[in-house]
Amino acid sequence: MIRRRLSAVFLVRDGFTGRALQSGAELRCRLDGAPCAPLWKAGGYLALCDLPEGEHTLTIERRLFLPESRTFSVGKDGPWEDAISLRPGAGYPFPQESAVLELTLVRGKAPSEEPVWMGMSPPSPLKLAQDNGKGSEIRLFCRNPALLPLPGTFLLPQKEGGELVGIKSLEGEVGKLERPLLGKHPRGTELVPMLRYFPNAQGRLRAVFSRAGKVWLYSGEKAKSAELAPGSQTLEWDLKERN
Repeated sequence: MIRRRLSAVFLVRDGFTGRALQSGAELRCRLDGAPCAPLWKAGGYLALCDLPEGEHTLTIERRLFLPESRTFSVGKDGPWEDAISLRPGAGYPFPQESAVLELTLVRGKAPSEEPVWMGMSPPSPLKLAQDNGKGSEIRLFCRNPALLPLPGTFLLPQKEGGELVGIKSLEGEVGKLERPLLGKHPRGTELVPMLRYFPNAQGRLRAVFSRAGKVWLYSGEKAKSAELAPGSQTLEWDLKERN
């Protein structure tokens, strides 16, 4: 019997709905620039086996979505586990009630190509259930954790900008973090699920949200919120402005 060593596992999600993909048939994958065929597992998981130790880059493409790349490391401490949320692209069937944000990112008078994280509160918000975390575990509260994009990246917003938090899992009220929190955050602070976007050379990008409401933006250790109405709207964000 041939035994294969599991090197990395990725949960692949629709970045708009937050749901795991039901099939990997349309995925086109490249590992370190070369075409590859990862194993597809029920529940939206891609598995990579027998990779040499060191750093690798996985790129995923799928019709109706933008390409997404993820760099990861293979070592002796067990398989790498991560999630990849595919951002919608041309032809994606957005619902009629969606809110569209046309964002221009600048730094002073020059366009900025710095990545931007954006997100909205989910129908069932995730909140801190304790004042401060000192380790890789922290108490969290959510009425319906099944609706959360876990594992994933969340924003703890503050006037000073807040911080991004990687949450690997939520079991009961215990959240397992990728690293301990850097700042102090009071109990009841909401953690907002975020997706990363990349502006073009003119500093512009387009993001679509499932509904109108408050959207959070985070870039360069700065946080900003904006109220979106149904339909399309524009916003310019100068990263040199004070919080």
